[in-house]
Amino acid sequence: MKVFISWSGQQSREVARALDWWLPKVIQSIEPFFSEEDMPKGRMWFSTLAKELKDAKAGIICLTPENLEKPWILFEAGAVWKSLEDHVFTYLYNLKATDFSPPLSEFQHTTIERTDTLKLIKNINSLQEKPIRDSDLEEIFGIMWPHLDERLSSISKEIKEIQEPSRDNEDMLKELLSLAREQNKLLSDLLKQNQSDQNLDSRIKDLSDELKQHRSVHPLGRPPFSD
Repeated sequence: MKVFISWSGQQSREVARALDWWLPKVIQSIEPFFSEEDMPKGRMWFSTLAKELKDAKAGIICLTPENLEKPWILFEAGAVWKSLEDHVFTYLYNLKATDFSPPLSEFQHTTIERTDTLKLIKNINSLQEKPIRDSDLEEIFGIMWPHLDERLSSISKEIKEIQEPSRDNEDMLKELLSLAREQNKLLSDLLKQNQSDQNLDSRIKDLSDELKQHRSVHPLGRPPFSD
């Protein structure tokens, strides 16, 4: 089961990297998608994003005080939500659920505390075709939680986010408009892919129906010999 992990900024990247390492150790069927590059350049990334979101069953957005209003995290959060809807979770580092305004306030928030993280794991586990029993999952979680807690605790609170030069409102609006256009293209590509898949499924069903009809008339799979 693929889980999409979104991040922006140095602290957020370290949280995402910790989850990328830890999640498959708790639920072995999980295949995290985690990109090492923050806000990759070029349209190739948007194609990758569309593909990974199409295959994902859940999304985790790693939020820190530094990235709450960064255009890239808002763009990617929107794309993840549009694709996965109710299966999107935020993971809060040095934040509380009350620290948000829309649109981020609409998500299911999870803090990095033990109890909250267990709830997140149980939610993700429930999305599997064959979920792990709660008692077994809690046992595995109990063994692995200290390792994640240690990694999260070691993330330096002194990490300095890359400082961007001050920009005027016009520059910021241009960047947001560009990201909005890319998001619209991404969603359009996802819809086209879904429509293509539906058309293929419909064609396969039609062919299957034709084959069944043919066999009902000619049980041996070919017309009978004529005299």
